[in-house]
Amino acid sequence: MTGHTFVYNSAVRYVKRLIDAGELGELRYIYSQRLNLGRIRSDIDALWNFAPHDISIIQYWLNDPEPISIGRQGMAYMQEGIDDVVFLNLEYPGKVIANIHVSWLDPQKVRKMIIVGSRKMVVYDDIAENKLLIYDKGIDRRAILGENMDFDNPEGPQFDYRSGDILMPEVKFAEPVRVEAEHFVNCIRNSQKPLTGLSHARTVVSILERARPLNGEVIHENFAT
Repeated sequence: MTGHTFVYNSAVRYVKRLIDAGELGELRYIYSQRLNLGRIRSDIDALWNFAPHDISIIQYWLNDPEPISIGRQGMAYMQEGIDDVVFLNLEYPGKVIANIHVSWLDPQKVRKMIIVGSRKMVVYDDIAENKLLIYDKGIDRRAILGENMDFDNPEGPQFDYRSGDILMPEVKFAEPVRVEAEHFVNCIRNSQKPLTGLSHARTVVSILERARPLNGEVIHENFAT
């Protein structure tokens, strides 16, 4: 078992239940920001310092798939060869994409993730008082009755815009480290595999390794077969 503590965060688990129940519809993309002014490190770059948290959360939400492509763009300003800001792009099966923005040169402390689905959208802000906001918003393609009883329309597609309520669910907070420790003990007692076991940890590290820059170059690798 590895210590990816955010998987045991109450708000993160609430979002996981929404996704698994189909409340958000088909997932489209996830966007995360983990930013701050400092603390600058010399042993690892901003990606390895911050992004393991967001990668772990995304992998948990998506049931630990392997990304089919990985792209990274970063820049070192304060120390040669150590990126202070990185944008990491991931593409998953099912047309799901994720963007992770990390930096220790940003004027604001930000810990935010946005999940966009075909039915609803969620904003998870780990430092806000209301950590979760669920938006009943979306855009649907309007069905047009044509010769083939489908969407064919010589004038092009039409769309319906939905703008419903914003829900702030009451999430009962439990200390993530305590939940993690209890889960660890329960796995030992019942011979169960932990949520953040070897497979989960290996995928997180693999994504970081694949995104490792070579001589400061922008990388983009496609792993689709």
